[in-house]
Amino acid sequence: PIIGTLQNSGANTMEYAESLIAGVNDGTIAPDQCFKLALATSWIGLVTIAYTIYAQSFGQARIEPATANLIYTAQPIFTAVFAYLVLGESLGTSGYIGGALIGAAVLLVAQSDMTPQK
Repeated sequence: PIIGTLQNSGANTMEYAESLIAGVNDGTIAPDQCFKLALATSWIGLVTIAYTIYAQSFGQARIEPATANLIYTAQPIFTAVFAYLVLGESLGTSGYIGGALIGAAVLLVAQSDMTPQK
């Protein structure tokens, strides 16, 4: 299933690129729109993907594995908070329950890490 998904994704990307080129050639898409698209695509590729992978690797090399795991486990909570603050999104009941379960799990693990071992 994964190979099929990747092949479909590649085909969809090629169809998109071909339709973009056709739109520029027949005049339905202005060249300045292509420039904006190129900037947006570069931003997505360089900042939201490449930089975050670099930053994650940089951070992981400098903190304890358990601490890194707690941060990554809490990521859905951070995402929900930022979506609320920036986009005005809201959670449903299952979202609040999931967030509470993740938060409780993170607190339990963090507390057990702070408890002195005998």
